[in-house]
Amino acid sequence: MPLCFLHWLAQNRGLPAQLALAVDLPGFVVANLCGCAPTIDVTRAAAHGAFNVQTSTWHHPVIEKFGLSQVRWPAIVPQGAVVGQFRFGTRDVPVGDYHFSQVGALLEEGELSVNISTGSAVIQLARGYEAGDF
Repeated sequence: MPLCFLHWLAQNRGLPAQLALAVDLPGFVVANLCGCAPTIDVTRAAAHGAFNVQTSTWHHPVIEKFGLSQVRWPAIVPQGAVVGQFRFGTRDVPVGDYHFSQVGALLEEGELSVNISTGSAVIQLARGYEAGDF
């Protein structure tokens, strides 16, 4: 859990002397790919151990108690939020926790995408809406 690891780093003087930003790997990749500020989806933030479920914000009293008040935390965005744009050839691909896994797959008709992650999904392009008990 990131909170525990960061606490261990703080206790063992392993944090950088300058301001550090606690970014998970998906946030780091998206920020560098899109040239935007790192953010974190609410579902990934909850897994960090410092998320206040009542306010959907970082739990600053817990962060301070763990000796991490000098660490910056990324902005928490709603589930499914688009946080940047990635240019792929002539196309702008919206990037977010769900969006990049789905839109970024660049599916062609007849292909199936299976994404196993925070927001898992099985996707196949359809020509139209089809209702049913799937």
